[in-house]
Amino acid sequence: MVQRFILGIITVILAIVIGVSVYNSFKERNQTKISGTMPLPTQTASKFPSVTATQPSQATVSKVKLFFVKLNDNGQSGKRIGCGDSIIAVNKDIAPSTMPLTAAYQVLLTMREQYYGESRLYNPLYQSDITLESAEVGKGGTAIVKLKGTQAMSGVCDDPRLIAQLQETALQFPSVTGVQISINGYPIEQLLSGKGQ
Repeated sequence: MVQRFILGIITVILAIVIGVSVYNSFKERNQTKISGTMPLPTQTASKFPSVTATQPSQATVSKVKLFFVKLNDNGQSGKRIGCGDSIIAVNKDIAPSTMPLTAAYQVLLTMREQYYGESRLYNPLYQSDITLESAEVGKGGTAIVKLKGTQAMSGVCDDPRLIAQLQETALQFPSVTGVQISINGYPIEQLLSGKGQ
């Protein structure tokens, strides 16, 4: 009788563990099937070399620039990017921070509006679910930006828009001379088609 009771409890516990495992597996699979999204590959080792890294400034900063796209502007209002657009800087107040590069990316990646402000500047990140892993500046002035998540684009013209938006966010700082951006460990240029440039 006691053995049957113990056997019954063990069976119930095993059923619960298996059920939770199956549920989590099903849930993860369905999260990647959101319409219009493209799950990006994951990789443990970055393809970028390791560097001794810092942030652009040790002073407390309370304002950064965020970058958005003026569609079909053909470089009249800012730097010209693919598909005849312009990349435009917008000043944004932030909580005081001694890590402005990190803060700029954290704020940018939380923006979910398709169009920003009264000028209705386009945000190519609006459909993506991307977060910042790290953002640092190496000795040579190259910003190493590691992102993770799922990217969703609205067409080939969004490729150069997204690259410009992410690169210019780092290049706003005088100590940054170049940018290497990865998503889930892969260089962003490898993940995007490069069309529309």
